Amino acid sequence: MAARVVALIAEEPALQLAVALGRADDPMLGKDSGEAVGAGKNGVPIEAFLPAHFARADVWLEFAHASATDATIAAARQAKKPLLVCTTGLEPKTLTALRAAAADIPVMHAANTSLGVAVLNAALRLCVQALGESYVAEVVELHHDKKKDAPSGTAMRLVETIKDARGGKTVTGRDGIVGERKREEIGVFAVRGGNVIGEHTVYLFGENDRIELTHRAASRDLFATGALRTVAWLAGRAAGLYTIEDSLGLTPPASHKGSP
Repeated sequence: MAARVVALIAEEPALQLAVALGRADDPMLGKDSGEAVGAGKNGVPIEAFLPAHFARADVWLEFAHASATDATIAAARQAKKPLLVCTTGLEPKTLTALRAAAADIPVMHAANTSLGVAVLNAALRLCVQALGESYVAEVVELHHDKKKDAPSGTAMRLVETIKDARGGKTVTGRDGIVGERKREEIGVFAVRGGNVIGEHTVYLFGENDRIELTHRAASRDLFATGALRTVAWLAGRAAGLYTIEDSLGLTPPASHKGSP
């Protein structure tokens, strides 16, 4: 995904690529980052990660392996630079470090940077709050057969939105004689196959009707463009812990953990 960010950043007038960092053993070190991703020369070489580099940019965006994120958080905090972390699979200690950094810098963790998913999440919150316990919820997600984790992080984020609005108990799949469905259950199901980029549907079942909220990804570029728009918004914010919904004006002001 970092490659698509580098390729598409030229289309964002509010942003200019200042630094591109890679692993110390990255074979692309020293090469022009634009040429490395097939987007043409941009004059920004790929350099090995060093905390000192963080003073050279106004805001930082990370797509990396989870093992690298602790160092990224520490470097951004020391340099007093806003940080958007898009890395998935973060350990609890890393999430704790991210929250702690929010005391000094604006930070955001967005494992899914699709703006459409953020709107879906906000719409789900509104529906659940309005409908209450009279409707039960189930979440189904589809992904390509190479995806290693299940359910997806986005599916679990949708589940958490439901729980925050009215409580509930997560049930990951059902098998055998499980008895009647309990109203507090929130079923989560993962489907794998083909080259599906990502699809998430929340079903809200009432006694006489059904509501379906669905997001389908048509291109992986949506994650890169969403990340770029979000990181542009994060630059210049006050220290605090933000969400992608904040950047779209979808979070009630009382819920903000930082000041815009």
